[in-house]
Amino acid sequence: MPRSPESFGSGLPRVAEVKPSAAASGAKTPEHPRQQTPEENAQRMWNVYQDIKTAWVEFARARRKSGKEAPLLQPLDSDDPFSESFRATEKFQMLHAKLRTLWSDPEVRKTWEKKMRESSEQWAQVNGSWEDYEKVHKKIQELEERYDHLQKEKFDERAKSARSRRRTLDDDIVDIEIALAAERRAAEVYRAKSPELAAKILAQELAERSREWRSKNRFMWTRSMRETLEKIENIINASETLRMIVLEGEAGTGKTSLVQALSRLFTGRDALTVVVKSRTKAGRELISDQTLEPSGSPTVHQVVLQALTGKERPTDPAPQHSGYVAFIEELNRMANDEAGELATVLDSIRVGSATGYSGMGANPEDRVQPNALTMAAQNPAGGRFRDRTDFTPEVKRKLTIVPLDYPPQTSEDPELYESFLAVMKNNDGNIVADPTEMAPEWTDPQLRSDNTRQTQLKMGLTDGGALWRMAQMLHQAYENLASRPQRARKNVLTDNNPDALLAGRTLTPGDVYHWLEQYKKEVKKGVGLERYLSRTLLEWLNTQFGSDKDAGDRRLYLTLMEKFNLVSKDAATQLYKPLNEKAIAPRILLERDVAMMSPRVPRPILEKEKDNTPPDPEALTKYIIDCTDEAGTAHTRVEVRIEEPAPALRGRYVQRGATEPVSVLMGTIRKCASKPELVDTMVLQEEDRPEKKIVVSNLDHFEKKELPHVLVVPDAQNPYHEALTAGGITDARFNPERVDRTIDFKKILEECVLLYQESGLLEWGRSVQGAELNNLTPDDRNDVEALVKEGWEVVGVMPGRDALVEEMRDAMKKLKPLWIKASKNESVDDGYIWPEYYNNLVDVLIPQVKQKTAAGQALSSDELLVRAWLESIPERAWLQIIKPTQAPENDTCSLDVKGQRAIFVSKQAAMPQVSVVNPAGYAVLQARFTRQVQEEAAKSGTPLSTLTGLDTVTWSRFIDLPLSSDGGVPNAVLNLDPGSRRVKFVRDDALNQHSKSGFRLEVRKEL
Repeated sequence: MPRSPESFGSGLPRVAEVKPSAAASGAKTPEHPRQQTPEENAQRMWNVYQDIKTAWVEFARARRKSGKEAPLLQPLDSDDPFSESFRATEKFQMLHAKLRTLWSDPEVRKTWEKKMRESSEQWAQVNGSWEDYEKVHKKIQELEERYDHLQKEKFDERAKSARSRRRTLDDDIVDIEIALAAERRAAEVYRAKSPELAAKILAQELAERSREWRSKNRFMWTRSMRETLEKIENIINASETLRMIVLEGEAGTGKTSLVQALSRLFTGRDALTVVVKSRTKAGRELISDQTLEPSGSPTVHQVVLQALTGKERPTDPAPQHSGYVAFIEELNRMANDEAGELATVLDSIRVGSATGYSGMGANPEDRVQPNALTMAAQNPAGGRFRDRTDFTPEVKRKLTIVPLDYPPQTSEDPELYESFLAVMKNNDGNIVADPTEMAPEWTDPQLRSDNTRQTQLKMGLTDGGALWRMAQMLHQAYENLASRPQRARKNVLTDNNPDALLAGRTLTPGDVYHWLEQYKKEVKKGVGLERYLSRTLLEWLNTQFGSDKDAGDRRLYLTLMEKFNLVSKDAATQLYKPLNEKAIAPRILLERDVAMMSPRVPRPILEKEKDNTPPDPEALTKYIIDCTDEAGTAHTRVEVRIEEPAPALRGRYVQRGATEPVSVLMGTIRKCASKPELVDTMVLQEEDRPEKKIVVSNLDHFEKKELPHVLVVPDAQNPYHEALTAGGITDARFNPERVDRTIDFKKILEECVLLYQESGLLEWGRSVQGAELNNLTPDDRNDVEALVKEGWEVVGVMPGRDALVEEMRDAMKKLKPLWIKASKNESVDDGYIWPEYYNNLVDVLIPQVKQKTAAGQALSSDELLVRAWLESIPERAWLQIIKPTQAPENDTCSLDVKGQRAIFVSKQAAMPQVSVVNPAGYAVLQARFTRQVQEEAAKSGTPLSTLTGLDTVTWSRFIDLPLSSDGGVPNAVLNLDPGSRRVKFVRDDALNQHSKSGFRLEVRKEL
């Protein structure tokens, strides 16, 4: 429950008298008269130059209106009559005099030239990836425009009969959604490539937001707003009726602005708006009412029927428009029954049909116009909004409620802070301010798990400049609103009352936007941003919380401001007052300078330090360690035998409540002659100090730390280049030979689970679903990165050994590649397997090997091969990494099996982690690879003309399996003949040295 003001004592917290700033009082004299710096005068000179250009355009426009000729903008020193006429104007004379005065100062001229040079060179370090990103960004913009156009088309089609609607429209929308998601993922890959590239990308975003802020509507299409828009578009076009869409959110979240923007998008006009009051009657005040006016009709349409029918009265001969958006503000100020009446009426009306409403003399035969829509906005009932109605479930079922929140403000997504930066930009895209007052604060370079160093964002309450702290404070205030009891968390507002919640007026982002807009003038007077925000906050507090009933909120806001060092408290008088003035050094911050302030731009990674990592702990049987136990007792150079950790305990650990250092569990001590008390204890190795070992009796003081599930590999060989080229996608923009790859392990795992479940491989699905991605160590990730760099692909996640063997034959039959021929999807039959061989392998040889091995009996040569084959398959689920070429590598072909086995031994000596692809893995390769090619093709927006699996004219042998009794080696081929379209697991003569018969390699990473 929200606290009462009495819980903080009686009376208002005391604030020292804050005189209104010059901006607030309208005073024209600066608070501190001072000389303008060369940087500020250089900025003024740029503004004067822009004013001259604007004056030229206005002068030319006036000349054209009067029928005289007026050329386009040209050098001002031209001798033509038009230029002479312009130079003679009073406005030009005034501006030119200013320009001459500024230019006559050598320091200003020098600063101007320096800034112009810096501006032209600010992105010099951005590599050629910027051009590639611009293509992706342009594609995203085109797709978003196309998406909105299609949604508008679907919106317009609501008035048509089902037979008249375009049948492929939904398919087109889905295609755009898929392509848009792919392009947005591609854009994020570019953002991760380098700080310089990420900064330029963000600078472009901020420029777009700044232009939107300076437009007439002052509405910024931030990322969160765009997501909400797309959600609403789908809701509107998925509904057959005019069911009311209700945006629910706190004051200042942008509900009204979003509705108006959406109305302009769909109808080209602002919405018809009505504000609800507690006594509002749905029928008479929102739908229709009777009137005594001599208009010829006793009935007038209210906002809802006006928007729906295009008429002001039921007697109007024809609609005056094609429909408006009816927008009902503060919907839940109405009584439950009144809102229920309105919701019931709208939930039964369809676009293009009659309204069916006859209340107060309305004509039930009036038709609903094609662009009609009803939307509403409301604050969440309860908490801070006690006068709002919490509608009953019956009413809520007839409404579509869409939540709308404040902009996010986290280290990964500081949208609120970035919107502040966009607002502070001048017309030239730069900001004039002291950068120390704006930017967040960063640590010195910190050691990372891969032995590189990188600065880290400081997240303390008082860290960073005033603008960053302002965004952080607002976010904290929004997290602690009384209307959000579902967000249970420790409250930072006060140590004395951890349940304290803000219950009154909210400081909204829009409030701060207008303050920052005003600061553009204040900085010219030498006012610091920190001082300005501090004064303005206290002025706002005095005007909004002046009565005794506001004491609680006033105290909480003051406490919050103090915690974020935005106001100070006099120790002697206990009065809150603005922060002291301090000297500032405002300068022109170029687009790059501004973008680099955001935490979304990654900090540069410093070179790796010397790697002192000891050998892989899982490979150790004996190790000499220097360690300290939990009691702090040192054990110097103790020889122990370490056993691999249990699967459930694998992974990286961090001490509870800390973020560094991260430790890796090496294993359990099973033998220790010199210190027997260490037996059965566990050993962890610190990642940032590999020589440091920690011995613990259990892991109670530690918790697992999740690794990111995404791996970004820049400039990697494109594993799909060959298949995409064969499919008709030859444009290097969409099918380059080298490309930045993003490996999303979690997505791959989920896709494999779904594929296996759909194919009836339930044990495979269960095995993979239980995989622990956190078992993928940093070294494993480095290995995967190196392989992907060379054109290998993480094809899928394979099941553990027992599950793989149990359903191997089913997998070979059911897992099929996709096939596209002449741009049409073709069906592929179940796979064919050589029954005598694989039945003998699974039903006879494998059980026999397990039984003999358990009994300690000798194995035959074939049984030894089977045992080695089984042992090479990880016990748990594993990543399958393969180079997916159409045919096996050339050096594995033109050899008999004996020669191929010798080649494999040499390859394994050079690359110990490789294995031969087994039949089950081959089935997964064929199925997954074609699906991955199709997904890559979708990014280009060009359909594939051809798509086949691998080995359409070659064979892949399984040389690590025993030969058949007749000397045949098991192999696989994809047969797409008219009478047989399937993967065939068959055999050929082991002595055959065919040029098209080889074997494939894979790397396995156990999870």
